[in-house]
Amino acid sequence: MKDDKFTINVQIGGFRLPLSIPRKDEELYRKAEKIVVQILEQYQRQYSQRPTEEILTLVAFRIAVIVSKQ
Repeated sequence: MKDDKFTINVQIGGFRLPLSIPRKDEELYRKAEKIVVQILEQYQRQYSQRPTEEILTLVAFRIAVIVSKQ
């Protein structure tokens, strides 16, 4: 049987990202979106003169560090 997939849209840094995900993982993806947006907003305040793409790189790196610690 095929996975029960559907499309959600996440909004991160002004980018709309349609993602096809397993329905059972929707809560996980929504939680991840909130975490990324929270870190992004923190870095946007801290580095307001930097371009969004650079700040998103910092966000990705911070999350990689968090995951590496676990």
